[in-house]
Amino acid sequence: MKNGQNSIFKSSLKEKLKSLFDFSVLSIIDNGKRITFLAIFIPKLCETLFARLIGTVNTLMISGYAQNAVGATTSATQIVNIFSILMNVTVTGCTITMSIELGRGNRERAGRIISTALFMTLLTSGFVSLFLFVAAEPLLKLISLEGDALIYGVEYLRIRGGLLFISTINGFFSTMLICNGKAVHTMISGIISNTMNVIFVYLLLYKNLIPWLSGTAAVATATEAAVISSIIYSVIMFAHSGCPFTLCFDKSFLGRLYKTGIPGSIASLAYNLAITLTVAFIGVMGIVSLNAYS
Repeated sequence: MKNGQNSIFKSSLKEKLKSLFDFSVLSIIDNGKRITFLAIFIPKLCETLFARLIGTVNTLMISGYAQNAVGATTSATQIVNIFSILMNVTVTGCTITMSIELGRGNRERAGRIISTALFMTLLTSGFVSLFLFVAAEPLLKLISLEGDALIYGVEYLRIRGGLLFISTINGFFSTMLICNGKAVHTMISGIISNTMNVIFVYLLLYKNLIPWLSGTAAVATATEAAVISSIIYSVIMFAHSGCPFTLCFDKSFLGRLYKTGIPGSIASLAYNLAITLTVAFIGVMGIVSLNAYS
């Protein structure tokens, strides 16, 4: 009798769950292949963690070189993060509009959107990179860096900020792979960039592989070299994975890109601005407090 009651209870529980959740939406069929929610979620989560891990590793490794460089690296990284989000507006807009076209089965329009977004990403990130290279010192002074910390921070920001377009391109292709159901490649790309970052930082910072590079400049150069290795992998996978791409610039898509991209990026931008203000307030207290925060 109890077994019968348990089976009735289990079946009723299943029915209740089905009424609350539509499990059919957790998977889709794309070109005859089933793609599950977890197959996209887990690689995307790993990609986000790997992206944050690079900054953490840099802070840990630079701490063994010079104490004042720790806070300087954190402050410069925060500025890079803000401008990275601004550059991500185009990528966010492309993700939404391109995904809609893919859902409609219109791969040709999706390919034109990707090409247009890539052109705008290259254009805007190029201008922003130039700005960060030129304005590195004034920006760091705004968040209360001075003395040795300012020198370390300027070296780091001029390289990381001046080459921001590299990280932006890497993020663009990683996002496009995810939208086309190739999320596992973004996870592999993150593993490549983090592994190479540790190796390059160690060789440039502690083994003086390039004699004229030292301190935060060595760390920043190592990071960009690691990101380039990740880009090479992502571009190759994008080219060979059958993702739609039509080389063109269609200005008719610009309105859609930014109407969806700007609102989608405001929350992240506001959060990072708040963190930057926090860093500035702590910087006023002195480099020791900033190092502790880092």
